[in-house]
Amino acid sequence: MPGWLEAVSLGEAAALGAFLLAVVAVLRKVVPGVRKAARLVDDVVGAPGHPGVMDRLAALEKQVGQAANSAGQAADSAGAAAVQLYRNGGSSARDQIDALAKGQAEILQQLKDMRGNP
Repeated sequence: MPGWLEAVSLGEAAALGAFLLAVVAVLRKVVPGVRKAARLVDDVVGAPGHPGVMDRLAALEKQVGQAANSAGQAADSAGAAAVQLYRNGGSSARDQIDALAKGQAEILQQLKDMRGNP
C-alpha cells in the first residue's frame, strides 16, 4: 500500500468521498443547463451545417424584399393600366377610343348626307 494512503484517516476519506459526491450532484444539476446554453449559442451564432439566427433573418429579409418588389411592380403595372382609362390630351387609350368613335360618327353622318337622309 502506498505511504500516502496509510497516512489518510477514515474521517479524511469520508470527507473526500462526501466532497466527491457533492461535486457529482452539482454537476448533474449544472450540465443540463450548460447544454441548453450551448444549444442557444449554436442557434444564435450558427453551427456547422446550420445557419445562425442572423443568417436566417437576412435570408427572410431578402425574400420579403423580393416579394415587395414583385408586388410593387404589379401595382405599378396596374397603375399604368388605370391611367389609360382617363383622358390626358390624346395619348391614353380612352382618348384614342373617343377619337375613333368621333371619326365613326362623322363617317356615318357623311353617309347619311350622301343618301339624303337627314
